Amino acid sequence: MRKLLFSVITVLSFTQIALAQTATVSVPLSIGRNNCGGGGGYFRAANDSLYYFSYKSPNLTNHIPLPQGCQPILKPKPRGYNFMVYDASIAFNPADQMIYYVWTNYSLPAPYKSYIWRWAPNTCPRPAAGYDTLRTFNTDIGGITFDANGIGWQLEFSASAPYQGRLRKVDFSTGTIGIPDTLDLTGGKQLWNVGTGDITLTPSGQMYFVFDNKLFTPDYGSAGGPTGHIKCTYIDTIRRPAGASGLPGLTYGDGDLIASYSPGCRYGNINPVTGDTGIVTYSGYAAGKGVSSYDLAAISSGVGAAKKLISVTPTGTPNQYDVVYDIFTRNYGNVPLTNVQLTDDLKTINGVTNVSNVSASLTSNPAGVALNPLYNGTTNINLLAPSQSLPCYPVSDNNFTIRITCRLSNILPGVIYYNSAIATANGFNNVALRDSSTNGSSPDLNQNDKPDDYGEGEPTPFLITITPTIPPCSVLSQVMYSQNFGSGAGMSASLPAVPSASSTYTGSVAVPLTINKFCVSANASTPDPSNFISLTDHTGGVNGRMMVINADAATKVIYRDTLPVSCPGQQYSLSFWTAFIGNSTYQTICDGLGGFKYPMLQVRIRDVVTGLVITQFTTDTIKLTTWQQLGMKWVMPTGFSNVILEILNAGPGGCGNDLVLDDIEYGICDPLPTVSIDNPGGTCLSSSVTFTGNLSDPGIIPGSKEYQWQWSPAPGAGPWTNIIGATSSTYTINPVTPTDTGRYYRVIVCATGNMANPLCRYTSPGSRLIGKTLSVAPASATKNKNNICPGISVSLGITGGTLGTNASWRWYSGSCAGTLVGTGSTINVTPSVTTTYYVRAEGDCNTTACQAVTVFISCDIDKDKDGIPDWVESNMAAAFADANSNGIINAYDPTYPGFVDYNNDYINDNFQADGDSDNDGIPNYLDTGFPGRIDTNADGVDDRFDTDLDGIINMLDLDS
Repeated sequence: MRKLLFSVITVLSFTQIALAQTATVSVPLSIGRNNCGGGGGYFRAANDSLYYFSYKSPNLTNHIPLPQGCQPILKPKPRGYNFMVYDASIAFNPADQMIYYVWTNYSLPAPYKSYIWRWAPNTCPRPAAGYDTLRTFNTDIGGITFDANGIGWQLEFSASAPYQGRLRKVDFSTGTIGIPDTLDLTGGKQLWNVGTGDITLTPSGQMYFVFDNKLFTPDYGSAGGPTGHIKCTYIDTIRRPAGASGLPGLTYGDGDLIASYSPGCRYGNINPVTGDTGIVTYSGYAAGKGVSSYDLAAISSGVGAAKKLISVTPTGTPNQYDVVYDIFTRNYGNVPLTNVQLTDDLKTINGVTNVSNVSASLTSNPAGVALNPLYNGTTNINLLAPSQSLPCYPVSDNNFTIRITCRLSNILPGVIYYNSAIATANGFNNVALRDSSTNGSSPDLNQNDKPDDYGEGEPTPFLITITPTIPPCSVLSQVMYSQNFGSGAGMSASLPAVPSASSTYTGSVAVPLTINKFCVSANASTPDPSNFISLTDHTGGVNGRMMVINADAATKVIYRDTLPVSCPGQQYSLSFWTAFIGNSTYQTICDGLGGFKYPMLQVRIRDVVTGLVITQFTTDTIKLTTWQQLGMKWVMPTGFSNVILEILNAGPGGCGNDLVLDDIEYGICDPLPTVSIDNPGGTCLSSSVTFTGNLSDPGIIPGSKEYQWQWSPAPGAGPWTNIIGATSSTYTINPVTPTDTGRYYRVIVCATGNMANPLCRYTSPGSRLIGKTLSVAPASATKNKNNICPGISVSLGITGGTLGTNASWRWYSGSCAGTLVGTGSTINVTPSVTTTYYVRAEGDCNTTACQAVTVFISCDIDKDKDGIPDWVESNMAAAFADANSNGIINAYDPTYPGFVDYNNDYINDNFQADGDSDNDGIPNYLDTGFPGRIDTNADGVDDRFDTDLDGIINMLDLDS
């Protein structure tokens, strides 16, 4: 494009070799001068022409098969010349497949006049009368670029600095010139120099321009909106080669922005995502005949294919599956493709004899291709009929999808069976194209219209593995492997070896960290402060480090290491912490390029010896810029014990796919078995007890298990002795003897077949068996008073018997286990009526038989019923006195010296004839030892108590 001088992209000499076909071929077009600027003036007939190049990044050569130095004879003649490179621009229109040449006559008064010519590539219009215009515009049509729908776009600027950029739509088919939209530059950027620069579009429609050494991408899809403004994302400032003063040409090819610099034959490339600049090697021209380009365009040919595994269904026959694939094929250039063919050789999966039931169908066919009805995937591998084409316009018709269904036999678990489809076609100038499909649904993972970049030819895997459980254990009880990437200031290009960590990414401490590189850093921002967030490591601690990865499209191994010896039949957990690290500045850039490409990871466990994949899973997109834990759990199958961990990139390339990794851990969630006892508080002797062993996490050993019970004397520190025959999940002792109690019991658990391997079995803590004793019934129940008056307290007790564990003596009235009246070996009761009491032992182990005792109520103080109390009739003068002057006569006063009341009638027995003051069982009136005894008539009765000496004491004698 004329007037636009500064842009960058790699250019490469492209030599087409049949055995080295590529998916894309770029043919840059140039209006320029083939003496490298050697000579002045507007026109030099031998020099100013249209030129074709071949570009294979980063090499540029003259495209010999195409007409070189095409100098059309135009009508009217620009400034009187047949053709000129000043005040002119060139573009290629994908819609009509024409080259457009625009020249503006600035010798006329403003708004000037622009002339438009067009012609087919591979031709050079030179009629004697001159080649007439397509149309003219009474305005300044500067440098243009065409989108995939054939609409032209041009940049224009305000009259003074800082220059305001505007983007205008031009429809050359109708002659309509749109109203310009204002470009809102991000990042606070301004344009101070718009003397040289250019604008271009990629085949898929991403627009770029370079002015004032700044690379931008405008959101031209929002042009014509109600605000009249377009967001224009600033990507980076680009560096011109030494001695270059301008950038007049910019185009796109082979994944690069290609720039021409002035003065001289200088070319460079610009990374369309980062803005990084490089030098293009321009060679293969005669001395003094190199082309100095004043504007650039490009004709791009490209084809891409992606193959995705849709489903895998077991047929019921061992190791046999019905498998479905989808193959998406697309035109990735700006020219239609001819002789399009798609092949898929299914016998490469597992041999020709293991492929059957093959069918193919079109699930989406906007391109209108026809299938090969004879395709069988083995002897006939062409999916399309001959001579198919794939258009580039309209864009919606540039693709098709074929679904292949097949039956695959003798598929072995853990083996990865790869397969690729091959797309071939012919592009511009019949160039041969070839693309090997990449795994997934997008052939162009980094979205640069070059589907054969590194990492974009990954074959599609088919794998039968153990299905893991998601998520992993958040905490491991037994950590067998750990990688926290150590600590230290700054960056390191090496991984800490634990024991042999490695990566297929290249370690680097260069800033910024470029694609397919990693470093170990204490902060995520250190490798690329402009684009990465500030994030410290997950482990914590001073200068703790993490692994920082700038991934791209390739399925490379981010992290690999050998794990410790593992045990078949047992569950393991693998976890790690990760985060996306793109910052807001980076997001602004990526939003202009279609948005962030977020990381995804594939975690894979392989066998060390065979390389077989035991299990794997792929994460969701990692979008959080804070630490998140990801991982899986699985059961190690029989036959595997030495394994390798691999964490692979599964994300797309392009703008993004940058991440950090930390705290990788492998081990067991909670392997500790536990022991429960059916009598946890203790077991009664002579009864039975059952111990039951369980895993804290049943998923640790989900399959069949082995057990071994052991015992140890107190305090449970060993030695531990195997209990013969105790090899189930429960162990029962019946009956429990005193010898069994006080011991500690434990269980060893492992997956079946692992008992002999100490590393593969797990032992519970010891559990003590507490023994409990039985109670023995008492020999008898006792009372301290035989006969009492109502309300008199009586003490009850027992003789003999013993209490067992947690037992007590319990007293009842009414019946054994009737009404509870007290507990303990002795109790006091105050019955109002004659009552029988029952006592027994009740405890954890048993309840004994009851023993009974009766308390009699016998309290008659006027036995002859003459109305005179017995003690009065006993005729003891001292009974009526008050010896201590406390207001209570001696008969009732318990403080009276010598007061006794063995018959519990509240009267001093010393003053009652029938009392027994010495408690010898002989009533006072008959007791020869009773003080003051008188027996004049020798009838054996104390005369003091028998007034009429008739042998009957007064209290019983109605006539006394």
